[in-house]
Amino acid sequence: MNGLALYTQSVWIGVVFVCAMVVILLCLLMTALYVFSARTERKARLKRAGKKILIGSTLFLLVAFVLKYQADARVRSNAHMSGQSISTNDGGLYIARYAYLGREEVLLRVYRRSDMTLIAERIYSELDEVGLVWTTDKVIYDTSAFDGKGYIDLPPTLLDRILAKFP
Repeated sequence: MNGLALYTQSVWIGVVFVCAMVVILLCLLMTALYVFSARTERKARLKRAGKKILIGSTLFLLVAFVLKYQADARVRSNAHMSGQSISTNDGGLYIARYAYLGREEVLLRVYRRSDMTLIAERIYSELDEVGLVWTTDKVIYDTSAFDGKGYIDLPPTLLDRILAKFP
């Protein structure tokens, strides 16, 4: 049944992509017709059309980002934590809780153990069981990652703490 759901989801993503491409092509065609409709003032019309396209594209991307964030926030809010791990090298200052989200994704939340304040959160792919590695200055959740990914600094960065406040 999961394969059917993934297939349906990929078909809908394809349909939305094709529709977006058709709308973009129609907008570009209308812009070209508008700019070249008369011989005079083509630069001014091109500038106005370019400004409208830029504003429209920005609004479209902003709406798409907000909708994606809202869908991710809904998934995160419905997650039921299935396991936890306490930091070992620092006397147990931090606790990590994790939940399996399906589709081989794991939600990892790191809390300050003294007051259970959420201080960092990650969603990452994991094919097997979660295996966290605690060091003195980080918790490693993906040992195969590179380029500064696959771990959370302890204490977390300011950006991690700010992003943990959002739903």
